[in-house]
Amino acid sequence: MSHAQEALRLRRLGFHPIVERTNSKMPAEAAWQKLVNRSEEAIQRVFDQMPEGGIGTITRGFVVVDLDIRADKNGIESLKSLPALPPTLTSITPSGGRHLFFRVPEDARFVIRSLASGLESTSAGPAARSSCRPRASTAGRTNGRSAPISPAPAKTWPNCPGPGSLF
Repeated sequence: MSHAQEALRLRRLGFHPIVERTNSKMPAEAAWQKLVNRSEEAIQRVFDQMPEGGIGTITRGFVVVDLDIRADKNGIESLKSLPALPPTLTSITPSGGRHLFFRVPEDARFVIRSLASGLESTSAGPAARSSCRPRASTAGRTNGRSAPISPAPAKTWPNCPGPGSLF
């Protein structure tokens, strides 16, 4: 599947895909924060112009739990010590970590928050973004099965900010 096809598939799931610079997490498009709700034709055109660019998404309407894998921390292992999250759309990161996507209200605003070693929730809102790297993506799948994007679960973890939200 081409990056353009994957970006269009993600758009149909409710994401706001943007092109990332080749081999980078940085947006390739100027004023990317304003690229919410682009037409499928516009998405196709920009990904055709940069076929080697990565796929990111503006996280408006989503919050992402980032499970980092590094020499000094393992977010996947840290997650096992916390209350279970529902199955949801998941993307595998280049390091072998995961991005777990959860729905939140379109006007929700969050900041990056450390939840445990190697585990953080990323910003949600019109000026926040996350990578959906297709070269290692399981976007739309969890454990090899199709998975919907789950709503953000109710507050169940220690040290979480407000009522009604984990994040």
